[in-house]
Amino acid sequence: ITMAAGYHLHRPEMVTCFELSLRRLPAHRHFLVAAGLHDTLHYLETLHLDSQAVDFLKKHPALHHLPTHFFEALEHFKFTGDVDAIPEGTVCFEHTPLLRVTAPAMQAQWVETFLLALINYQTNVASKAARIHNVLQGYRSGVTGKAPTFIDFGSRRAQGPEAALHAARAAYLGGAIATSNVAVGYQLGIPVTGTAAHAWTMAFESEKEAFEKYHHTYPEHTVLLVDTYDTLQGVRHAIEVAGHDLKGIRLD
Repeated sequence: ITMAAGYHLHRPEMVTCFELSLRRLPAHRHFLVAAGLHDTLHYLETLHLDSQAVDFLKKHPALHHLPTHFFEALEHFKFTGDVDAIPEGTVCFEHTPLLRVTAPAMQAQWVETFLLALINYQTNVASKAARIHNVLQGYRSGVTGKAPTFIDFGSRRAQGPEAALHAARAAYLGGAIATSNVAVGYQLGIPVTGTAAHAWTMAFESEKEAFEKYHHTYPEHTVLLVDTYDTLQGVRHAIEVAGHDLKGIRLD
């Protein structure tokens, strides 16, 4: 914001070009999967400041002496620049620009941090998901010939509910087949799935009873969490209760 005011006062005509590029990747990680463009464009298309936000800035000790026309400009602030970007889900390599923003200097500087946060986080998640997917391709079943699949269950470890939405979408881009985050399914149409938690197993007199009740409730979608007490015994109980209906087990 301090630079935006400076540009407005001293270089209002200057157009700048900012690029978000990959530098060196860690050892054994030779690619990333670009993600976050959808949210970036939405942010840029809807960017504005309401009167309360402008009033807050007017009162800041470092800004209150600035001329009135700067704050008037903020009241009509919107992004008018251009964006060039790699499509989401694209594999990219070192020294590759993921995103290029060409705009008046004040605008380009204003959006820098927000865009970095969106692109960096979602690209990290999508890239990790792609690495998981690649590892699983090496474990194809000798019976079905199919590789294992994986699901995003990361919402409880995300940096807040909004980040959980971004991460679930990015994981799907990277190779997850579904998410446990129902809001993402509702908003974006990504497949949703889930299992019972340890609390469910502990709510009954025995693990076997808990499995029976869950199987009765979801006979066609039975995935049982087997590590509440004794993992191997939990597997035996799961097989005994659900038999051929058992879609899988969950190890937490």
